[in-house]
Amino acid sequence: TLKITVQDVTTIRSAQLALLNSESKFRSLFESSIDGIILTQAGGSVRSANPAICEMLGYSQEEIVQKKRWDIFDFNSAQENQRQQDGSFKGELFLLHKDGHRIPCEVSSVLFTDSQGRSYHSTIVRDITKQKAAEEELKRRENILSATNQKLAEAVNDLKKIMDYSMDVICSFN
Repeated sequence: TLKITVQDVTTIRSAQLALLNSESKFRSLFESSIDGIILTQAGGSVRSANPAICEMLGYSQEEIVQKKRWDIFDFNSAQENQRQQDGSFKGELFLLHKDGHRIPCEVSSVLFTDSQGRSYHSTIVRDITKQKAAEEELKRRENILSATNQKLAEAVNDLKKIMDYSMDVICSFN
């Protein structure tokens, strides 16, 4: 006897296509983002990094996945405590370039667990070097303006004294 089993795989195939589509969208977002994206395991190992973070830090993809979180992020103890307590961090901190210089960045990081129960930190990084330079330039110009205003106020005060003295001299002739 011959036994034949027929199973409708339409639902399974649709789910597989949806999964492939979702993975493709995620991969495109990850690869083409102008912000750096880095995925680290709970122990600190870099699991993956997009091209933007590799370029920002001067590492190749192969080099960066050999690094640990603390090789890349210059956390102070308060920032590290917040990240460990909350499982997330949002703020400014420095990243460490391959050549050793520090890069000011805006960082958003969150701890999540995947479908197999593994914990990861997903971190999005934006280089704010230009913004920091612009802030410093603005501060420098404000200081110059403040000093100029102070000198101008002093000059006006001196001119007022001269005018008062001149008026006293003129009035003394009468």
